[in-house]
Amino acid sequence: MTTFSINTPYWYSGPEADKVFRQLMDYLRVLKRTAGYFVFDPQKDRIFDPETEDLGEHGSYEKIVRDMPGMVAELVKEREELKRKPWWKFW
Repeated sequence: MTTFSINTPYWYSGPEADKVFRQLMDYLRVLKRTAGYFVFDPQKDRIFDPETEDLGEHGSYEKIVRDMPGMVAELVKEREELKRKPWWKFW
């Protein structure tokens, strides 16, 4: 069985995100017509036919876009804290 994955970067929001998701649906429809592939959406845990159904709303994507600056800031903070710890101390 052949599978593939499509990932969307988390920096689109509002009308730009709408456009990206419309384009994604266009690609998925082409893959369905040419290869017969159905789609599995792991964020919604569902399989669907892109010729008859749509991805639907992308609220979970938009939430991650909103949360991303805070998540990155937290990772940067953790990394800086690790740099300050002496590497030779294990306790």
